[in-house]
Amino acid sequence: MSAVAGAPMLASVEELRRRYEELARWHAVELRLSAAVARGGGISGLVSAAAELTANPLWLIDTRHRVVSRSAAARGSDFRAPDLDLLLERGGPIDLAAANPGKY
Repeated sequence: MSAVAGAPMLASVEELRRRYEELARWHAVELRLSAAVARGGGISGLVSAAAELTANPLWLIDTRHRVVSRSAAARGSDFRAPDLDLLLERGGPIDLAAANPGKY
């Protein structure tokens, strides 16, 4: 059957499966992070839970460039604090709370 002009295209079964799997992954991440908050671990607990989801080291650094929290270990990575000046030079600060995160 061909698409009718102006009619929405229906997603294929494969596309629907891919979307479902992606949403299921996002939901699992949300549940893990929510559980960390519910346990009362504070920001350190949240960073630790997030660190379990990636092989990359995580650093939470405040606006004065002080380490607030970091992952306890890194797998196969150099575990030095990041060069913030270099990171900010390349990407600049962003506002994650904005509707469309970007530079301040």
